[in-house]
Amino acid sequence: SNWLTFNVTVNSGYTLNLTSLTFNFGGQLRSGSVSNYTPSYTVTYSLNGFDTTGTQVGSGSTTIASLSATGTARDVSAAANVNLTSIGGGAISGGQTITFRINMTDNDTNNGNLSYRVANIALNGAVVTSPIPEPSTYALLLGGLTLGFVYFRRRCG
Repeated sequence: SNWLTFNVTVNSGYTLNLTSLTFNFGGQLRSGSVSNYTPSYTVTYSLNGFDTTGTQVGSGSTTIASLSATGTARDVSAAANVNLTSIGGGAISGGQTITFRINMTDNDTNNGNLSYRVANIALNGAVVTSPIPEPSTYALLLGGLTLGFVYFRRRCG
């Protein structure tokens, strides 16, 4: 399996509004050289820990003209930017865990000297707290209800 998996759990009382997942990807060669190496990725997510098949939210590839074990042993210069606003409208509720999986493939799977590289992973978005009213808000509501009740009693009485 050529994938990288990570989980994000949202604490109770918070909502995670996701916008994007960004990372760099490419390959590494342990010996020899290869031309026109094409690493590819797919990004899937699951809200149940991949108990069932995940949902794909992005994919892409790049071509590295030349990769050699001497000199440029690694190339992770290709940038991926995956839009995540389609996941529940981009919002993950408190108590939920979302699992991401970045799956890597290439056009040269028979070369045992190649490895996939992923770097600079960033999950972008905002954490929003659920609004909890201040005690003064409750006092204002109670005062307003009391005044309304007094007004109603005076009109009816």
